[in-house]
Amino acid sequence: MNGQQRDGGKTDYSKLNLVKSIIELKNYRGYNKILFLRPFSNTYMGYLGDDFFGFTVPDGGEQGTKHWLMEPKEAIDHYLDKTFFHNSSLEYNTFISKPLFRPYVNALRLKLDNGNKTKIKN
Repeated sequence: MNGQQRDGGKTDYSKLNLVKSIIELKNYRGYNKILFLRPFSNTYMGYLGDDFFGFTVPDGGEQGTKHWLMEPKEAIDHYLDKTFFHNSSLEYNTFISKPLFRPYVNALRLKLDNGNKTKIKN
């Protein structure tokens, strides 16, 4: 391997502050607070209130790629209006089970938990 070491396929997220990448929307679509994160061009996740949501737009030619890189409100509208199945627990388990998405889900959870603690203290 010419002196190179493999990292076993693990990605180092320690230099990223994922919590600062989270966008917070207030009073949108009947939710007091929405946390939103787009870790990749076709993947969207966050919390609608206290309920996790997450979806990936598949590459389906022009129709699929037109939904890549949606703005937060566009992605939330797409999720609420265009996806026919909403199951917070299933979506959470699907994303947390994949090592690629786990740091992003954890960052969202941290932001959600810290926001809830702040409300309790006040």
